Order: sequence, then C-alpha cells, then structure tokens
Amino acid sequence: MRLISCENFGVKCIMEQVFILAISITLVFFVLKIVEMKYLDKEVKPFKLIFRDTIIVFVSSMSASFGYFYFNKHIHDFFNIMTNTPTLSTAANTPVFTDEPGF
Repeated sequence: MRLISCENFGVKCIMEQVFILAISITLVFFVLKIVEMKYLDKEVKPFKLIFRDTIIVFVSSMSASFGYFYFNKHIHDFFNIMTNTPTLSTAANTPVFTDEPGF
C-alpha cells in the first residue's frame, strides 16, 4: 500500500486542520455552555437549544478556519502590502555587474 503525500492534495490537508480546530472550538463552547447553565444561570435550559447553539458554533468555526487556512498566503501578502513590509530579503547578494565595462 502506497502512502499518499499530503502535498498532492492540499485541500485534504487543510480540511484535517479545519476539522480539528472546529471540533476543539465546539467542545470548549459546549463545556462552557454547560458550566454557565449549571453554575451561573442555575436554571436548566432545554438540550435542544444548547445543541442548536453548538451546531451553529461548529459551522461558523469550520467556515472561518477554512477561509483562514485556504487564504493564509494571500492574507499574509495583503498585510505585507498594507504595512509596507518587504516580502523578499534585501540582505541577499544579487549578482550585478557594477564595474566599468572592459571593451
């Protein structure tokens, strides 16, 4: 069985990161929502409402993290232009002839 490199399928690699991030954000939200319900509000809310809010958070975090990971290079280039930060190293020695011509 041959292993498929993640470099060939860039979207697949991005989706793994998106799912991990979205699931972790959703789990944190769910735990905090349960803690809020038990200790701060001290009233039982229907599980249907908590589940609905959790699904909304999952979809929102998944779409936002997909946009971030997919357009990461473009966003970085945009901010380099906006902040006037050079993207190329100016310390590199570029081979340029600067002496008098020999002819």
